[in-house]
Amino acid sequence: MKKILSFLMALALSVTCLAAFVGCADKGDVEEGATLIRMIALECPDYQKEWYKKTEKAFNSNMNDGIQLKITYDSKGNLSSSIATTLEGKEQTAIYWCSPGNIYGTFIKPRYAANLLNLLSEETINDLTPEAKEAVMFGDKMYAYPLYFEPSMMFFYSKSVLADAGVDTTNVDNWKWGDLFDACAKVKANTSFNGKSTKFPIAVPWGQALFWATTGMELQTVGEQALDETWMGINLDAEDEGWRAMSSFFWDIYMNGYAPSAMDSTVEYDDIVSRLIKGQFAMTIGYSAGMAEVNHQYGNSAKFNDIGFAKMPMWEKARLPEEGAAVNGGWTYVINNRLDSETAQKAAKVIEFFTYDGTQASVERQAEFFEICAYSRVSPSKATRAYMDTLDIDARFDYRHLIQEVADSSNTAPHYLDAAQIELSSEAYDMRKATKEVKQKNNNRVIPSSDPIAIAKIKECINTAKQKMQAALEKDPTPNPNLTSAQ
Repeated sequence: MKKILSFLMALALSVTCLAAFVGCADKGDVEEGATLIRMIALECPDYQKEWYKKTEKAFNSNMNDGIQLKITYDSKGNLSSSIATTLEGKEQTAIYWCSPGNIYGTFIKPRYAANLLNLLSEETINDLTPEAKEAVMFGDKMYAYPLYFEPSMMFFYSKSVLADAGVDTTNVDNWKWGDLFDACAKVKANTSFNGKSTKFPIAVPWGQALFWATTGMELQTVGEQALDETWMGINLDAEDEGWRAMSSFFWDIYMNGYAPSAMDSTVEYDDIVSRLIKGQFAMTIGYSAGMAEVNHQYGNSAKFNDIGFAKMPMWEKARLPEEGAAVNGGWTYVINNRLDSETAQKAAKVIEFFTYDGTQASVERQAEFFEICAYSRVSPSKATRAYMDTLDIDARFDYRHLIQEVADSSNTAPHYLDAAQIELSSEAYDMRKATKEVKQKNNNRVIPSSDPIAIAKIKECINTAKQKMQAALEKDPTPNPNLTSAQ
């Protein structure tokens, strides 16, 4: 599978390692003379944090390895500045958590990332699935180790609302865009939604999520991504039916009033599925981990049973139908390249303990994490996947194989220039503005994307995005390291 460049979902967890001695009043709980490794983690849901606390305690229970771990949690708003401070500070950070799309720009390009092939054991490296390994390899070097993946675009829907609107969902995993728009139209016409200003048939990714989450859909639909594999050439073509189809998807959603024309940018993924459950939407496009939130909030209620979960519908003429419409977000570990050899090896031991160190105990620890996450995230570990297949899991809460299928057929978040990707994503916002302008000029008439008026406007938006991307690339050219040299 071709490695695709992408954008970031936002950095998460850094781990500061001090080659210093641990001082603590309670000598019984801390290994004296050990190297302290501090993990600065992104604030996460309580169920996920409990696993980290438990695993941290288990790691520190070994009083003979010369390593002690301390995890602290930072908010999303403060995390980036904390990472920047530790990268430039006197006390070097040992391990960072990083989203796949951020690895290159934040760590590889400025030469902060160590080659993990020189630090991790062969068992740990070989345990990765081919897709997982591809996500963290640049040329012949491995600059990160994945914790888990979560596909960006999965389809959530209310079974009862769609049934009430006369929508048949028996074949929902094979829906095309036409089926999706037909469902939107039926829901909008239904009494419970018609005329309700606070209710919409569907919600699409918004805020920062739109900057990277739709690039898998782009590849599936068009057969290529906005930037070519050199990261310097722009593929956008207003005359190409595939590129117009990508824009038409957003055009028809906004033109018909199927989705809200604006949402708080802070909502992104975190709240979108919750709003579906609360009745604001009949359908949403959200990341796979949204099922964990559904499970933990509503797992024992009728509301949970009302939520359907499926693949993202695809364009009828999709040029790469076997490609997943999602992008694999998630988190990876990166080790600071400036550490001395001994400290780097100790940092690698932490990573192996939290992922796979060749023991059954590490497999069971990982499996527990995915169970806590309601199997809504994908394990990069071959051993853990095999072990989970032996478990007796309640089918109502088991999404492993569906999400694995999507993740293994999807690409990781693009690594190319942030500014270029932002300009491409803003083109979807331009669709919202364009539909409003066109409706105002045409007496509020709904004009489908197939209409010549719409086609002309869509071409204009594509060309504008292309010009903005070209300007961004000229300002900050960033060649693909896989075609040159990553480090």
